[in-house]
Amino acid sequence: MIELNKITLVEFLKNISFPSHINNTANTFHPLLLAQDKENTLLLIDGYKRIQFYKKQKIQKAPCSIVEKLDYENCEKLLLCYIKYNIVRGINDIEISNIIIFAENFLKSPKIIKNIFSYLNLKYSEKSIKYFKNINKLTKRCKLSLINNSLNRKSAVIISELTSVDQELFLKLFLNMKLNGNKQKKICDMILDLAKRDDKSPCYIIRNYFPEFLSTNFSKEKETEFFEKLLKLHSPHYFCFNEKFKRFKKEFLKNGTGFNLYSPSGFEDSTYKMEIFFKDINELQEKLHQLNKRTERLKEKDEFKELFQ
Repeated sequence: MIELNKITLVEFLKNISFPSHINNTANTFHPLLLAQDKENTLLLIDGYKRIQFYKKQKIQKAPCSIVEKLDYENCEKLLLCYIKYNIVRGINDIEISNIIIFAENFLKSPKIIKNIFSYLNLKYSEKSIKYFKNINKLTKRCKLSLINNSLNRKSAVIISELTSVDQELFLKLFLNMKLNGNKQKKICDMILDLAKRDDKSPCYIIRNYFPEFLSTNFSKEKETEFFEKLLKLHSPHYFCFNEKFKRFKKEFLKNGTGFNLYSPSGFEDSTYKMEIFFKDINELQEKLHQLNKRTERLKEKDEFKELFQ
């Protein structure tokens, strides 16, 4: 145990930690990490937020681990010591981002950043560097959602380039609908396309085109309704064809089994696909006979002619 008033803060390390939650009891905290320099001064490497918690609770002593012979001036060693100590509890993406931003801005050595990646057992690449830099621009709520896996990494990178208002509105949609990563990215791409096409900001698109979907009372049906509306606004031609195809398919398969129909991907070409399920040649002949009757019945309907032109 160490008396808190004997600890000197290493200023640059205080903003690196980004917990995914706040602990409510001092006993559950990781011990403070301190360095002792040549003059026996105790330097705080890790535990700034814990010390704030202790002081708020009027706790005067705290558990700690002490690393000897580390000077305040040796920022690189202090930083690597912080990483090594915290690997045990797990360092989240935002903390890695904070470390990289600091190392790049103040230590100014590419070798140090490579050492950091090596310590964290991460593959060093320009793509990784870009990811960690981008997520540092997220709002606090977005950062928390990212490290709690509510915000997808790819979506996080996309919205990190937007204003804080845009980020928060995208996040609200994602959290309201509890969307997986693929759906989050799809929304990002399509809404940004709409914003570019209509020369509006993403927050304008969301607030004015989808206000009813910003409430927290969400159901699976409402999610389906959202994507249908988004598709209709983003790709009206595709939406129109898709709705006609769904009606055609429903009519075609009515009162029958053993068939399935598939539309061309995005209706970008004119090739449709069909599956016929049968057990023997007699059943196949019967299915082909049914197919002929169904085709004759539907091909004269005007509403479906555009599908097959």
